[in-house]
Amino acid sequence: MASVRITIVFSARQGVPEASLGKAVEVVGARLEALFPGAEAMNARWAQLEITSPPPSSFYSATVPAEEVKRVLASLHEQMDELGIVQAYVPTPARMAGANLALSSMEDLPGSRRSLAGAPGPALLTAQPGGKQDTYAATPDYRGLQGWSLKSRVAWNNVWLGDPQDATGKGIKVADVEADMPLPGHESLSGVQVQPILSGKIPVGSLLNDIYARCHATAVAGVIAGKGAICGLAPKIDTLFVSRAAFGPVSAAEPATICDAIWEAALKLSAGDILLIEVERRGPPAPYDLGTHIKYTLGGPSMEDIPSMEDVPSMEDIPSMEDIPTGRLHRYIPVEHLPEDWTAIKVATAVKGIIVVEAAGNGGENLDDEVYDQVPPQQWYPNGGWIAAPGTWENPFRAGSGHDSGAILVGAGAPPRGFGGRDWGVYRSRLRWSNYGSRVNVQGWGRGMVTAGYGDLQGGVDPARWYTGAFGGTSGAAAMVAGMAAAFQSSLGPGIKAKGPEAVRKFLCANGKPQEGADAQAKHIGPLPVFTAAANCLTSTSPKPQQMAANYVSLFKQISP
Repeated sequence: MASVRITIVFSARQGVPEASLGKAVEVVGARLEALFPGAEAMNARWAQLEITSPPPSSFYSATVPAEEVKRVLASLHEQMDELGIVQAYVPTPARMAGANLALSSMEDLPGSRRSLAGAPGPALLTAQPGGKQDTYAATPDYRGLQGWSLKSRVAWNNVWLGDPQDATGKGIKVADVEADMPLPGHESLSGVQVQPILSGKIPVGSLLNDIYARCHATAVAGVIAGKGAICGLAPKIDTLFVSRAAFGPVSAAEPATICDAIWEAALKLSAGDILLIEVERRGPPAPYDLGTHIKYTLGGPSMEDIPSMEDVPSMEDIPSMEDIPTGRLHRYIPVEHLPEDWTAIKVATAVKGIIVVEAAGNGGENLDDEVYDQVPPQQWYPNGGWIAAPGTWENPFRAGSGHDSGAILVGAGAPPRGFGGRDWGVYRSRLRWSNYGSRVNVQGWGRGMVTAGYGDLQGGVDPARWYTGAFGGTSGAAAMVAGMAAAFQSSLGPGIKAKGPEAVRKFLCANGKPQEGADAQAKHIGPLPVFTAAANCLTSTSPKPQQMAANYVSLFKQISP
């Protein structure tokens, strides 16, 4: 019998009374467990920061049979005031934030079943007699294809991101929320301390344990801290923690425990460290069934909302598979849309002072859409549900609303033309499947990234020597920004107080290379962070592109913590 986890959020701000918990257990018919164990210790700090949302100690979960979900939510809704409940919902499914990595029509992308390890492996030099291991050629040097400056580390120089100078990531820890660990023993990560989080808390068999998930984690790790044949943007970071979120395919009944992965990662890090979120959650249905975006209400669409036959688009207006952002029936949005994930992120940024970098998602969705101002309707999640007391739903994507997680949201922009052997359009323009809006802060490259894993650049029988030239999505973009954030923080040197989350976010938003493209104003994903720039750059003192040189590593050292 399938079971489903329900999250229940109480209104109590100093710990939920035992009486309220007991009554809720009777209504739900199952045991309630604290979603954030030990969170009561943070209540005082939460109140001191004047955060209006319920503190982490107010979040509980219960596991019920799938057929009981609607009854439980209905019963909770009837007794919300009596129980002191502000919200209850079934957490939405999640997946890795790599866009279009499973479309069969895009074989050149690393997620395609046809391209996994599809490239030739290292050449066999000699067959050893007597059953000894064969000798293979060394992996080629792919650093010249990566596109970021390594002037101070190797002999050649490529200046798309400028000169990092002394910004190498040294002294900084990074945690990455993923579906699984990187490929074991990958040669590009041999000098990196990779440590798992949650290894003792995740039930056996609940991880994807899929080579594609492991390649995704490997590719992200390569972008941040790779060595040897590639070079990460922060190759000297102290430790890379991988906090594994236990979720399966999108159709699985058991949702992701992403909030637990974020929470545990935050507990491992210190102020100024980097927490990267590489997953996205299911959002509204994709508006392609009739070519129109029907706005649902809690009661379902009215007859006025359903288009007439005259409104049905012609075949020319119906998008091709390449234009459909996910190739599925739902958009995908940042994880912070879910209150429990937002709360875990807020703990990391506001309470712990950690820099959180979050993938904006690959739904091609306008995060400024007013649909996010309301509680997600039943039509979004037919197998789930969501209830909220009046006035308790807060839109996390409404910039300036006061309900700000503090995370840096990263959209996907076009890399320089020619990367990955393709023309991706105007450099730093929004890629069509990247989410956008005023809440999206900065961009990273969303296509053609050279890093470890997958095997479409170098394949062969040994996954520890696989490399790709086609990583991307907001996964790749967020990994890029996380690596640069770690590098910037390390430039301060030992003994100097690290910059806080808000200071780092403001710096990245106000500096770098501006977004380009015809829709740059209407579909905002923000500037591209760089280390130095010769011209056409933004600076904190001027919101318009300047024809001047800028050294952002030096500027970063001067900003207030």
